[in-house]
Formats: sequence, structure tokens, C-alpha cells
Amino acid sequence: RVRVLDVDALSMQELHRAFAFTLVRRLPAEACVKIASRIAVFRDNYSQAAYENLLRDCSRIFGPQHGPELLALFTRCHATISVPFLLDYTRRFGTFS
Repeated sequence: RVRVLDVDALSMQELHRAFAFTLVRRLPAEACVKIASRIAVFRDNYSQAAYENLLRDCSRIFGPQHGPELLALFTRCHATISVPFLLDYTRRFGTFS
């Protein structure tokens, strides 16, 4: 039996919290900070090439095991998630090595 999360049915606030929770649960905090940094760099240089580079870099950081789950959430919330929220969530709940 497979359970599927309908990300389109979630509010943006719930989607942001779900992405941040899944990110800190699956990755070390250093990788979470790197993701937040990549989002900020993408917003400074908004173009199709920058978007493709963002997805490529993030899928490499997510890895093959957790990539599909994280990338599905990430593509829905990368434009609206607050970078300070993501960093604060990582600081509070992330595991630093």
C-alpha cells in the first residue's frame, strides 16, 4: 500500500513547514543551510538557467535516496518559502555534525 501526499491540497504555510521538517529530518544541518543559500542565490539572479542550476544542485544535495520526496516539496515551495524561516527552522531542529 502506497500513501501519496497531495501537495496541491496543502496551504502554503503547511507546505513550507512540511518541506522544512522533511529537510532537517533527512539531511544534516549543513546541507539544509546550503539549500537555503541556493534559494537566496536563485532569487538574486532569477532566470531559466538559474532555475535549472538550482534544481540540479539541490537534487545533488538531496541525494538519490531522499531526492524524489524532497524535490517534489521543493519545486512547489522554492519561490515562496522564507529563507530566514528555513534557516531558523534548521537552527532549532537540525542536527549539526
